[in-house]
Amino acid sequence: MTKKEKLTKEIDFANMGAGAYLCDCLWDIMEDHEVTLEDFEHKTKTWRVAVEKSACEQYEFMPYEDLWERIIASSLYDKG
Repeated sequence: MTKKEKLTKEIDFANMGAGAYLCDCLWDIMEDHEVTLEDFEHKTKTWRVAVEKSACEQYEFMPYEDLWERIIASSLYDKG
């Protein structure tokens, strides 16, 4: 599996839990905020800000770390 395929799989996995917390899917967020796969891989400030700015109204003041933790937990639950 290539690096790009691995990152794509990780984003698709996280996307399963993102719907409850974000206004758009992660792919749309990446496109809208000009975020790259490398930003996602390294969890750069650009990536974190894009996720925070895309949070639904209920979660708009939640810091990235807490928001991302919920997204991943929801993804595991949805997959499980």
